[in-house]
Amino acid sequence: PAMLIGGLLVLAAALLSNATNNSVVTVGDSWRDMEALTEDRLGTEVGIVSTSLDGSGQVLQVTLRNEGRTTISAFERMDLIANYDGASGRLNLWLPYTETAPQPSDTWTVASIASDNKNPGLLDTGEDATLTVQLGVAVTGPTNRWLSFATESGVAYTVPF
Repeated sequence: PAMLIGGLLVLAAALLSNATNNSVVTVGDSWRDMEALTEDRLGTEVGIVSTSLDGSGQVLQVTLRNEGRTTISAFERMDLIANYDGASGRLNLWLPYTETAPQPSDTWTVASIASDNKNPGLLDTGEDATLTVQLGVAVTGPTNRWLSFATESGVAYTVPF
């Protein structure tokens, strides 16, 4: 019986050490992912170069400059929200990213990236991206108009237009 109990104790210790090892690996992987996301957030900085609204009040051009060290790449994972007065009252719209031409109403796209030499199609440090926002309802008020956007890493900016 002592050998049986000893064997069971060794087996239990082996099972527990394997479970503990798996837990430590999972925590380590999560920690590395958290550090990578934190680095992306700390390295993300966007400046607003210009905004312009066309005469119809439905096409907004916003030029952004990547002033951080993190390349902005996943435009389809960015959130863009327009908050403004339209003919039907106050509008607060989440606008999806599109690459469809012609651009549908209530969407946005990256029209161009100036000096896009390092990584074509990505917004690298020092590059300017011009976003085209196509609104379904024309802007009516000259003030109190806001465009908020958030990068994939969760860094958010709000700009009047």
